[in-house]
Formats: sequence, structure tokens, C-alpha cells
Amino acid sequence: MKNLKPSSYNVVVDTLADGRELMFNTLTGAFCVVNETVKALIKEHDCDAEPNQEESRKIVEQLHSLGFLIDDDIDELELIELRRNLTRFNNKSLYVTIGPYAEL
Repeated sequence: MKNLKPSSYNVVVDTLADGRELMFNTLTGAFCVVNETVKALIKEHDCDAEPNQEESRKIVEQLHSLGFLIDDDIDELELIELRRNLTRFNNKSLYVTIGPYAEL
């Protein structure tokens, strides 16, 4: 399995009464409810240490696909800059900001 790390853009939005947490990734827009086991996988992401390795591996793969875990060699800030530049210099679309105002 690849070396993974938690995304810097994971945010715990709320804690439910049963202890589970609502987690949001501000970079990918992914949202999920995590229990203690999943929180530990995000923090440690070591499937081999888990008693149920196959289930843990599936959870880690899903967390990776949602962006809660990312490849260790990815620089998320560089990724944001790349996306910004791709959008900025893309001549296939035009973004217009309309700022209405009222005269008094």
C-alpha cells in the first residue's frame, strides 16, 4: 500500500451525541461521519495493525478516494496553485463577477 498522510484540509465540523464526528474536506468537498476506528485510520492509516485488515484496507481506500487521506508525496498547496493556474489561463470559459450597486 502507498504511503499516505491525512489531508491538511480535513475539518471536524461537529461531534454527534454518540461520539462520532462529522468531517469535511475543504479541498475536495467530501463529507463523512467517522467513528473512533475511522478516526484512528485517518490518523495512523496503518491497515496492517488492524485486526480486520481487509475491512480497514477498504476504508483507507475510500478515505483516499474522497481526499481525507492523500499520497505522502503530494503538496496540497502546490495542487491548489496548479488548479488556480489551469482555471486562470483556460480560454474555454469566462468567469464574470457582477457587482450591482444602488444609487441613493
